[in-house]
Amino acid sequence: MVVSLGNGEEALFWKDHWIDGARVVDIAPNLAALVSKRHDNSCSIKEGFGGEWMRDCGPNLGAAAVPEFFVLWNAISDILLSPDQEDVFRWRWTADGIYSANAYGAFFAGTTMAPVASQIWRSRAPYSCKFFAWLASRNRCWTADRLQRRGLPHPAACPLCDQEPESIHHLLLGCVVTREI
Repeated sequence: MVVSLGNGEEALFWKDHWIDGARVVDIAPNLAALVSKRHDNSCSIKEGFGGEWMRDCGPNLGAAAVPEFFVLWNAISDILLSPDQEDVFRWRWTADGIYSANAYGAFFAGTTMAPVASQIWRSRAPYSCKFFAWLASRNRCWTADRLQRRGLPHPAACPLCDQEPESIHHLLLGCVVTREI
């Protein structure tokens, strides 16, 4: 949602997209991290323009937050509120700015489907087998190669054959012991 500012009473200072379509966290992430969740979800833009946003940040800004403070100050210094108009929330993915069920498809624009997904999930196998097959196809099983990438303890070689490093590809296709089984 993008906010067209009016009086600033409905839109949230820290959460909504109101600075040229951007949120405060997009402009000043270190500064926004200093704001408590209570203030994060309650400070309206009108309250923020009254100086509340400076109090929300707290008195102890870090070295990374100080330049962002001035960048944010500069970004909002030219913005004026219109007391006689209300804030207007627009859905950014449709031309008319109104959310509809058809607009829900915008969330999935550009996504691709895994080639084996329909074969796995439409099979008659039990869900535990489907889930394992899905993890194996996405290389997400916790084998030694994956544990090693994360710096976790792992066996040096395949515990079944002790010939090659353990990976999901090796366990399912290459291991001589699993081929026999």
